[in-house]
Amino acid sequence: MAVHFGLGLSTLYVAFFWTLFVQARRGLACMCLPEHPQQQFCRADFVIRGKVLPQSSTEVPLILTEGAMIESGLGHVTGGMEIYQVQVERVYKGHDIISLQRLATMTIAKYGANCGQSLKEGKQYFLTGQYLSNAEYNFQIGMCDWVTGYKLLTRKQRQGVRHLYKQYCNSCKIQECFHGHCTATASNVCTWDPTNVMKGDIDCEGRYSRCMRKSNGSCQWFENTEMRDCMKRRENMRDNKIQ
Repeated sequence: MAVHFGLGLSTLYVAFFWTLFVQARRGLACMCLPEHPQQQFCRADFVIRGKVLPQSSTEVPLILTEGAMIESGLGHVTGGMEIYQVQVERVYKGHDIISLQRLATMTIAKYGANCGQSLKEGKQYFLTGQYLSNAEYNFQIGMCDWVTGYKLLTRKQRQGVRHLYKQYCNSCKIQECFHGHCTATASNVCTWDPTNVMKGDIDCEGRYSRCMRKSNGSCQWFENTEMRDCMKRRENMRDNKIQ
């Protein structure tokens, strides 16, 4: 199978796109496993607030041979990478690889018209991603990374990315569970059930809380006022007491 990239991108890109093709055959190309913001922060190499410069985006197409399209089972597909110039306004993580007030070239993988994330020129974003030192473009944002308008962050999320999430990256773990089957496998685990969130429920843990370590070494969700109020609203909604 031959895969050709117009700008001579690294073998890692080829492997990444092939992974997308295999997933697409299984109907999973645009699906991401649910992650709490704290998890996304902790696994990221860089976390920044930045503004996408006007007229700075370009697209690098992914070109497949006819044989590759037949082998992938996808027919005639489109995809590649969107490349953006981002003015870095604040660095929350990755100070050793990205500098404040610099222009950073960032790439986002795209697969088809509706798969992958897009940024709007001139808009301020909160961005997380990975740093690949040997790649042609070092700062890469995956379709499952945390990308949102900065103004959409809650007050607790802003506190988390400023200094609270990183305190527990190595000491606490968030364990996903589904349909209420939630049992912590260790004392340093916070369980999180995103099942109903995926159906439109309120994500109280994601919007207002963090998994934090207690003095005895165990971990639990931090229950601040916003978290408790949100959980009450969520229970009321589930009981159909409010719409």
